[in-house]
Amino acid sequence: MAKPGRQKSRTWDHFRPVSGTSRMRCTRCSTEVTARRDRMQKHWDGCVVQGPRESEHSLIAKPGDRRDGDPRWNQPGRKRTATWRHFKDSPDHKGKARCDKCGYELSARVDRMKKHLIVCRPELGIEIESAAKDVKPEPSPREPEQQTPQNGLERANGRRLTESDVRALNRTLGRLILRHNIHIDLLDDPELKNLWQGMVYVPPSRQSWMSVIEDLWRMEKSKSETFVRRSRRLTLVTDACREPKTPHFASFIAVNENGESVMWDMSPVSADVTVENVGEGLKMRLNRLRQLDKVIAVTTDGGIMMNSVRRALEKDPAYEGVIFGHCLVQQTRKMAKDLLIAGGDLWTKLKTVERICSQIVASSEAQEFLRTFEGYKEVEMQGVNASEWNSVLYCLIRITQNRPALKTLVRRGLSMGIGFEEKEAIADEDFWLAVEGIMPVARVFCFLQGLSESCELTSGCVAFGFYWIRRIVQASKNFTDVLRESMTEAIEERIRLALGMEAYVSWYLDPRLRGAGMKDRDVHKTCVAASDMAVRLGIFGDEDVENWKDNLFLEWHDYKDGKGSFDLSSCWSPAVTRKPERYFHKFETFH
Repeated sequence: MAKPGRQKSRTWDHFRPVSGTSRMRCTRCSTEVTARRDRMQKHWDGCVVQGPRESEHSLIAKPGDRRDGDPRWNQPGRKRTATWRHFKDSPDHKGKARCDKCGYELSARVDRMKKHLIVCRPELGIEIESAAKDVKPEPSPREPEQQTPQNGLERANGRRLTESDVRALNRTLGRLILRHNIHIDLLDDPELKNLWQGMVYVPPSRQSWMSVIEDLWRMEKSKSETFVRRSRRLTLVTDACREPKTPHFASFIAVNENGESVMWDMSPVSADVTVENVGEGLKMRLNRLRQLDKVIAVTTDGGIMMNSVRRALEKDPAYEGVIFGHCLVQQTRKMAKDLLIAGGDLWTKLKTVERICSQIVASSEAQEFLRTFEGYKEVEMQGVNASEWNSVLYCLIRITQNRPALKTLVRRGLSMGIGFEEKEAIADEDFWLAVEGIMPVARVFCFLQGLSESCELTSGCVAFGFYWIRRIVQASKNFTDVLRESMTEAIEERIRLALGMEAYVSWYLDPRLRGAGMKDRDVHKTCVAASDMAVRLGIFGDEDVENWKDNLFLEWHDYKDGKGSFDLSSCWSPAVTRKPERYFHKFETFH
């Protein structure tokens, strides 16, 4: 006779198996738990305790409460509170609720939903316990109501804002203005007003805002100066905006090879911008940047507007020595700005620029200029279509438009042949024969190199041209693997000089760290290689590179875990060490 098995616990009687899974469903609240006795017992103890505590006067909705027969109120299992009358389940995110009035999504918790309804639908008169404690009781009919002075510093729930609260709020908004380059005149914008929704808050005056922003700028400047002192060559320092609210202050600061601080202010000209307020806008930024050695004001208009701004600033002796440059079209400005931002997704941006380039090259205004290149399109290339080749010519077409002198220079440059500086250093004749096999690439490379050295072309345009030249070189049949590698190294050197070293390292790392399926060990090796490159290129000294490597590794881990957007620019500050104990815990097994 077989020995009877272990008696099954009664806990299993309160659960039903879920078909197709190894989970059990509670018969009381329909919650699914793992099919283990301890897990089910723990759930059942909590489920049984919570049940009797609900009184018949609670906000538990019942089927039939809604006459419209909403299926949300007829689902089996535990009934939802009346707060759910104003929300629906989010179709995109599990565990989220969507407000029926404004469409805002939030956590599907009753307390969170009630707090949202207090702001979104005040006519419902919903109160929560924590807010009710702070609300002042209404005066009795016999006692006259005491008049509280309204100075614009009270919350909607009655709690008075202290002076420290006001200062903190001002600094928060000031950081928002600096981070997104919001024009100070746009503080009445509806999007900004949403920041203090539910608060009777009066923003400071223009003078107060200027003082707040001055303080914040001084703090950012001190951080940047610390970073600049530790750099030895061309370095992008601060604060290029990715998507500015207004384009008037899209700027960044760089330190050139001579150690001079340089500000580029890329201010596009639109119909609602006059000479006066463009000049005043530049003056306002220059007042905060008098410590800079050079200021390069870049506008999308190369004619009267730039000259007017130049004359307006030259009248002020404080701006002696200001150097002005300009680029001709808004696409060029956007391309240069996108390429020069460290940590951006260059591949996505380059595809967008490629589409713009193809449209420009196909336009009628470019046909006459393209006749110069008709003989060069017959080069045998594998995997390079006409649009990619035309993208290389985009810079040449745009910078010569309406500029006969530059057009002559272009034609002269195309007839110069190779002329690489590396020709003397590279003695391999086969290398140069292969280069002559793709003569148009060599000539365009030579021309872009010459323009970059004479400051006739923005560094973003140069880097963009070099990028596509590298694509063509790698796809050409005329190169062996060794020669292609040598040519690619020479081109990447030009990209590095054009973009600046920080942006180059980010541009180098971005596709590698975003690669799917990379293991921690591979990522650690990549970070070590990048840190060696950063030391070799002069971005960091030996004492700072370890912190930067730690930050880089943690940034990738946060991105992999879904906690961040993988912004490499957050790793560039060597003064900030992001919890080193976390770092060593994650990769101590790699040493």
